[in-house]
Amino acid sequence: MASLRLRRPGEAALVLALRPAFSILNQLSMAGVAIPHDCGGKAQCGTCRVKVISGAEGLLPATPQGAEAVRLAALGAGPEERLACQIRTIRDLELEVLGRKTQ
Repeated sequence: MASLRLRRPGEAALVLALRPAFSILNQLSMAGVAIPHDCGGKAQCGTCRVKVISGAEGLLPATPQGAEAVRLAALGAGPEERLACQIRTIRDLELEVLGRKTQ
């Protein structure tokens, strides 16, 4: 089973088992780990923005004109940034929570 290693500023890394049927945001929520998500996971606010440290090869890319890509572009996000509400994986993944940058 794949695992998620989550880094947050000022905290020890958290490791969770991953289930591919759920987004990373949903899995964190089910595990009692809160990260910002003002729009409820609809790729509209960008508050669940994360940086992919490792494991990007296990993620499907954001659809070029899809909601995630549009939101990330509006935020000026780098190529390693994704929205936790939109990503799923079956491989090990390491992420860093970036915070509440919105636009």
